[in-house]
Amino acid sequence: PSSDPNAPNQDSVDNTYTGIPSGWLTDNVIDYSAFFDGSSYLGKTYSGSTPTLSTYTFSLWVKFSFIAQQENTLLSFKTTGDNGNESGSFHINPSNSLTVYYQNTGTYQSSQLFKDTLTWYHLVFSTNSSVYVNGQSISNSVSMPPIVLGHHTSSEEGNANASIKIGDWWPRTSSTNYPINGHMANVQLIDGAALDASYFGETVEGNWIHRPYDGTSTVEGATPVSGLSGTNDKYGTNGFYLNFADESNLGKDVSGNGNDWT
Repeated sequence: PSSDPNAPNQDSVDNTYTGIPSGWLTDNVIDYSAFFDGSSYLGKTYSGSTPTLSTYTFSLWVKFSFIAQQENTLLSFKTTGDNGNESGSFHINPSNSLTVYYQNTGTYQSSQLFKDTLTWYHLVFSTNSSVYVNGQSISNSVSMPPIVLGHHTSSEEGNANASIKIGDWWPRTSSTNYPINGHMANVQLIDGAALDASYFGETVEGNWIHRPYDGTSTVEGATPVSGLSGTNDKYGTNGFYLNFADESNLGKDVSGNGNDWT
């Protein structure tokens, strides 16, 4: 992927999930994004023990460059230990549905379609069983797959030895190569907390915009995130935050945990 100074300023939702073009300035715009050209991805290999994330939240902003009749993978990973090859992913399928794939239990596909290649979407996948698009829950009964982060063998993974990938399918082989073509921004994973979209965005003048994550929600009475394991107690040990600000190191984790990607 390559760095891009263009970033989402706003977005909204209708029945086909068509957003609003960037340009509505707020105090909380995202300054950087990364462009994935359909042949590149970011990967991370966790060595040593095999941690399994059963409680987590994955949040990102995305603008697709090409979406019709093509898989666009956001995040993919293993769902079992070293002796298995079951996988899971969050992606847009060739029919333009937002998909949560879990090889062991089945697949969730949104009834709404994602066809807009001109604007940004904010997506949140939470183990509270919900998927959020631009601040709105589109389902609260999704079986979220566990994410197994331990090191896996080359024979299991095709030609890419990584435990988890942003922007491409796991495993990457000649028959399962589904890279994203588009921009991503503000990619975050919270390890140990199942959060809703209000921790990552807010509605201003009727428009859903980015809100810097600090462990708090815009919903009155919501429980703040704190006390998670790891260097940053708002991200958890295996959590990360990729803001793509460093063009020479796009996989740099700025959460403080040091969970860098390559």
